[in-house]
Amino acid sequence: MLKQALADAGADALTSAQEGQIKQLVESYKEANAPKAPGEAGLSAMSAYQESILSGDLEGAKAAAATMSAEMAANSRTRLEQQAELMIQILGVLSEAQVQKLAENAQTTGLFALLQRFAGGPMGRRGMGGPMGPPPM
Repeated sequence: MLKQALADAGADALTSAQEGQIKQLVESYKEANAPKAPGEAGLSAMSAYQESILSGDLEGAKAAAATMSAEMAANSRTRLEQQAELMIQILGVLSEAQVQKLAENAQTTGLFALLQRFAGGPMGRRGMGGPMGPPPM
């Protein structure tokens, strides 16, 4: 994907060093973002949520929902921060001329979407992009 985008933009091809660096960045990202089991707080909140609903306790369900949503928001923020870090690192591997040609050819949104593919899609691995596969070289 990246190789084709560079070719389409008339930019220099990836060097083997660049390709190796990008693959290493993506591997590190995948390792750092491997699925993790829910934390104790999340499991407790889910249990409390279920119990509250089944016992007709709306206030208890709302309190548990607040705990669960706070954990989800924190996890989402972390994923977005890690995705941004990966995308910026990949830009740092490319030459200034390569980035400029990609930006001119694909425009800002196209370049951004291309970089997102390295993180697994628009929302990262758990989002619309599906499971992470090999880097979109």
